[in-house]
Amino acid sequence: MNYSDIDNTKTGERKLRVAHERLSFLLENAPLGFIEWDNQLHIKYWSKRAQEIFGWGEKEFIALQKDGYKQVFEDDLPWVSKIADELISGKIDRNTIQHRNYKKDGSVIWCEWYNSVLKDEAGQVVTVLSLVQDITERKKAETALIRSEEKYRAIVEQVTDAFMALDKNWCVVYLNKQAGEMIQQDTDTIIGKNVWEVFPGAVDSSIYIALHQAMKAQSHICKIDYYKPLDLWYEIHVYPSAGGLSIFIRDITEMKKAEQQKEFDSNNLSGLINNTEDQMWSVDCDLRLITSNNAFDDVIKLISGKPLFKGEYMISAQFTEDQQNRFPDYYKRALSGETFNIIEHVTYPEELWHEISFNPIGGQHSIIGVACFSRNITARIKSERSLKQMEHQILNQKVQEQKKISRAIIRAQEKERNHLGQELHDNISQIVVTAKIFLSTTGYKNEEMKELIKYPMELLEHSIREIRLLSSSQVTPFKDFDLAELVGLQLNKLSENSAIKTAFEYHVNQDGINDDLKLNIYRIIQEQINNIQKYADPKNVSISIDADQDNTMIVTVDDGNGFDVNKKRSGIGLSNMINRIESFDGKIDIKSSPGHGCKIVVTIPNNTLATA
Repeated sequence: MNYSDIDNTKTGERKLRVAHERLSFLLENAPLGFIEWDNQLHIKYWSKRAQEIFGWGEKEFIALQKDGYKQVFEDDLPWVSKIADELISGKIDRNTIQHRNYKKDGSVIWCEWYNSVLKDEAGQVVTVLSLVQDITERKKAETALIRSEEKYRAIVEQVTDAFMALDKNWCVVYLNKQAGEMIQQDTDTIIGKNVWEVFPGAVDSSIYIALHQAMKAQSHICKIDYYKPLDLWYEIHVYPSAGGLSIFIRDITEMKKAEQQKEFDSNNLSGLINNTEDQMWSVDCDLRLITSNNAFDDVIKLISGKPLFKGEYMISAQFTEDQQNRFPDYYKRALSGETFNIIEHVTYPEELWHEISFNPIGGQHSIIGVACFSRNITARIKSERSLKQMEHQILNQKVQEQKKISRAIIRAQEKERNHLGQELHDNISQIVVTAKIFLSTTGYKNEEMKELIKYPMELLEHSIREIRLLSSSQVTPFKDFDLAELVGLQLNKLSENSAIKTAFEYHVNQDGINDDLKLNIYRIIQEQINNIQKYADPKNVSISIDADQDNTMIVTVDDGNGFDVNKKRSGIGLSNMINRIESFDGKIDIKSSPGHGCKIVVTIPNNTLATA
């Protein structure tokens, strides 16, 4: 042996020692316990993490002459022994199992085992290697989930719509009784089958494509379709999850047939409804105009100077602000199945009274819109007023319930804003950056081309900055975020992008207000800062947030242009801010006048969500 061979041998030994040290370090510091057994399941090696899981040290476990079987929970021992025998005998090379084990203190835990074997040259098992983790908390969660699922199944069985659950392999995992009745099959014979084998006629149909898109994009879909083999019109709502799809199906066959009949009679009805001075119109579930007669169209033109077209949102600028606030509630009442009348009083273009009736279109479980009839009762009202003074009854609205709905809408809007912001940042921004990179390569070696693309490159760079700015304004965390930090960032941006001096004071216990309230306070301040940037042109802006045991107060002061608080404004920024404040039972006080800046004081009770 020469010196070169000796050096190579020592080098190999050093590498082997380093590798062994690294492996030992990984085994001792891994989140899973590592145990090495002989072919009789006696301990050969027991890692520090294994000791933490079970309580025994390696020497202690060996001294007690324990083997792998003695720590298995007695009820699980028969089947665990059988699986272990298959492993030790060499019938299988590896397995993954979950069972209960005893700890040193006698308590029982659930463990997940990842086992594999090492064999000698003769194929005999000499060593069993095990990775183990404590999954007791996971098992408790699974048990709670099973109980929750049982409650969920009971609820699903009570709903009137058909319900079907599919796993990610398109196999039917659950159908309720209504689904079986709808498809005219025994639900027990369908469970476990591939849905496209059960409904072969739906393969490659529009609903087939829609369900695959929902599964792939993990997005909700709502669709109306026709299944010819069952002569069935249905409305389907699909809610995807990582495990598959939850599908609600409503039989709307009768409704569709009624629609077809209505379409058949529409020409005759058109002549009838247009030969009256009474106004008639109908809206769909999204409050968009379905149809109207000439009398209604004439009144809209008289009020606004332009018509309201079919498919347009009913609550638009053609109506007064008061009507825009009230009429959505009327339509929602009718869409819930209620038939009722109201008396509508208008003063423009002349003082008139109309009796308006709201009538649901469709049955109790398939309301598709609202039909409205308005009759001019001005003569009757004036006659009655000459005899006696009318007592006007004000409908008592369930204000707090409406505010809960508003808060739910705000939360949904925040999720959508976050989603849009993330899409802008993760997708649109990356596309523009990629376009910029590819464009820059065009003029890499061509000076003439480089000069030609200089301005487009500047536009792309500006677009990237704008997208990122818009994305950051949309995305906010939902939980455990620092309100003071977010507001401070907004004021810093204001100072960096202008000559405005800012001041900020924050006197709030971090745990004093909940995340929903913090998020809405942030959005309110964000709207105030936007309005200041757009209209105020101030030199100084100060914001303070103070909270005591009962209320949180936000005070925003600027020395800008100011405005007339009594003058009607067309922008929606202040309206959105007021809606947010009122949805949390808050109050807003605005003090301003032209040329004297503005002070806005917002007071919101801290316990708003506690009663939600």
